[in-house]
Amino acid sequence: MDEKSLKNKETNPPPVKGVITARKCECCGHHEIGIITDTEEYIPLKPGMTVQIVGNNDE
Repeated sequence: MDEKSLKNKETNPPPVKGVITARKCECCGHHEIGIITDTEEYIPLKPGMTVQIVGNNDE
């Protein structure tokens, strides 16, 4: 593994699979969009994040 690949692996978290949802921020009450994973973990989406949409629940 070269240095660039190693650095990307360190800075890029593993892929996340879940359902997009909206909720109120627990800290200040503003609305935010995020992903709920299969383990019920909420991951907020932030500007600049890379996402990949693979389908929807209606399929």
